[in-house]
Amino acid sequence: MPARLLGTLLKGLAAIATLAMMPPAFATELRIGGTGAALGGMKIIGAEFEKRNPDVEVTVFPSLGSSGGIKALVAGAVDIAVSARQLKPKEAEKGLRAKLYATTPLALVTSSSTQSHGLSMGELAAIFAGDMTEWEDGTQIRLVLRPKSETTTKALQSLSDEMGDSVELAHARQGMLVASNDQDNADALEKITGSLGVITLGQIATEERNIKVLLLDGVLPEAGAAPSRNILSTTSLFVVSTQDKPQVVEEFISFLFSPKGQEILDVRNHASAK
Repeated sequence: MPARLLGTLLKGLAAIATLAMMPPAFATELRIGGTGAALGGMKIIGAEFEKRNPDVEVTVFPSLGSSGGIKALVAGAVDIAVSARQLKPKEAEKGLRAKLYATTPLALVTSSSTQSHGLSMGELAAIFAGDMTEWEDGTQIRLVLRPKSETTTKALQSLSDEMGDSVELAHARQGMLVASNDQDNADALEKITGSLGVITLGQIATEERNIKVLLLDGVLPEAGAAPSRNILSTTSLFVVSTQDKPQVVEEFISFLFSPKGQEILDVRNHASAK
């Protein structure tokens, strides 16, 4: 065989071998979006799902909020929505189905450098009312609020009539920091010295946030405890899909509820307070 032909043949075989070693191109993209509280967990579940399904690429979009995720699902912009609430009647009428897949307690938190380990209900009300402005070491308390419509805001207001009034006062004050989504909330609580706000234990764990969980009236939130055991409410997380869902969506949801999927969620969403 002529040397030139042999060289060409060898190069061709080398190219074929290289292609054989390359990972396969993704045949399917699975798009997930919705409440920020669920995104960290979805990324972890998605990564494990990809290992088991090499032809699938799981894309988790930045926070859209529960309503935004559901609207994106209806519009076909995502394949699965994650929500921190049940479907509204009008949403269910559009052929959507929601299934509870995890619960995680809300926690009162601050930045990791804060010296305090907890607050009484009276102190919490005084902080929101603007009457208490410093931690015990003299550090300024920096409230991180959520929009009035958010479940975390409603959870604080439901603690007592006094807290309801105090939260209203906090929202009425000029210059207050209001985090529009769960990731902005977590960033502010983690990075601002003397911060104070509310976040789920699950989000702290799945996003590996360096945030200090505080006692409230001497009680730490506890994953898996009865709702009455936790002073702040527990957030329920739902996976939402269309009635006639694609096969890959069916497979992902099945994995989410499989023993392995639930094991991952038990470890991550049910993280203990620090």
